[in-house]
Amino acid sequence: MYFNGIRKVADVIPSLGEDGFLPRGRYHATIPEVEGTFVTNSVRSSIWEDWKRLCKLVGAVAGTDFSVWLGGSFISSKVQPGDIDSVFLIRREVLIDMTQEQHDLLSIVGSARTKDVLGLNVDSYTITIDYPTDASFPQEGTNAFKFISYRGYWDNLWASCRGDHGMIGDSRGYLEVIVDDSI
Repeated sequence: MYFNGIRKVADVIPSLGEDGFLPRGRYHATIPEVEGTFVTNSVRSSIWEDWKRLCKLVGAVAGTDFSVWLGGSFISSKVQPGDIDSVFLIRREVLIDMTQEQHDLLSIVGSARTKDVLGLNVDSYTITIDYPTDASFPQEGTNAFKFISYRGYWDNLWASCRGDHGMIGDSRGYLEVIVDDSI
């Protein structure tokens, strides 16, 4: 959805299109809404339970106030997805007082190693949230520049369908879930 040329974050999970994907855009959803829409069989239930376990681990380290973008085949009509794709968005100030062990866990989560190291069917990455301090575009090399670059990269990647040889021209949507202490 676009408003004056800017992508609008919608408030409900729309129906999947004929292609089996959400329409283009990023959609806010609650954990129960995602579960009610996409946890439709035992394979999906197992993947979903792995995702919730990972959210609890991240919450124990980063606090219970973060958001996660969800995409991939789990957020589609595919009957038996292999995993769920997730990008955890974590505020920079949370990282300051972490122990080395906590940083190590977020390093695992942020580098798609949750399957190998933690045994969870979650393909995960992280983005450190660091908003620019003013309205000008941030200087290259700053944390704010990295945040905007990574956010743009993931938004573009997840708004595009992919095949064996990279990007395909078709577009799709993905979800944003705010994780709180109810998980």
